[in-house]
Amino acid sequence: MFQWLWGWLTHLRRRGGVMHPELTSLVRDGAIWGLVNTAGRRDWMPGLGERTPRPVFLSLGQHPDFDRLTSQRGTTWWERWMETVLGRDVLLPLNICEPLYRAAIEVAEAVGLCVRTASSRGDSIALVPGVLDLHTHTRSLQAKDGRRTLTVSAEVAQRLLGMPCLDAPQDHYDKVVEAPRWWATRFSQGDLRRVIAAEHTGLLGREEREALEQRFKAREPQPWYENLLSATPTLEMGVDIGDLSSVLHAESDGAGRCACRLPTVW
Repeated sequence: MFQWLWGWLTHLRRRGGVMHPELTSLVRDGAIWGLVNTAGRRDWMPGLGERTPRPVFLSLGQHPDFDRLTSQRGTTWWERWMETVLGRDVLLPLNICEPLYRAAIEVAEAVGLCVRTASSRGDSIALVPGVLDLHTHTRSLQAKDGRRTLTVSAEVAQRLLGMPCLDAPQDHYDKVVEAPRWWATRFSQGDLRRVIAAEHTGLLGREEREALEQRFKAREPQPWYENLLSATPTLEMGVDIGDLSSVLHAESDGAGRCACRLPTVW
């Protein structure tokens, strides 16, 4: 039972079915166009459409492009998951899929794992974002051929042994190994820094421009300090920056002092 519950909750998370205030209209009516093109979201939200990755929730009604528990078009993931996990140990009655999931969803709502949104299209189900945890102590589940892996919290790894693979229920996770830590090591110990760009022009007020210069040339910069400037000649006039890595000139007559010791591209 634990594997079945854990599996469909994880599937919903991996599909992006996590509630957020900005997704209320999508959760309610399932219209991706309305989500992107109303309430000023086009100004900041990435372009989403029917052919792009987007949040997919579970519909208990008639929401377009959401997951369904059952479908007349064929067997759904939700049906396969129930039959593969629970059908190993018991003989499942016919037409048990929807009643069983609906009962489980009601329990998940009661304990604060899921939230239900009602509309004219029916109910839709999403995960409550506050219950999602970020784990650093992880393990990797592997199927017998090693082709399918799943990184999970170390706390639940042993309880998930023998569970069907989420994306291929015909295979099973039968081994727990150390999770690959390349990304964790890279981001925690590697010499990485995000590129923070800004403009340095005469259009900036004096205080704003000087504050930008101080952040840009700081000896011990904070991660959010600007480290890439698009500048007019304002940056040449008496501004001493002793730690540049490279300079790119575009339609410039002279390199100024910066070309003496730096890689320079014209």
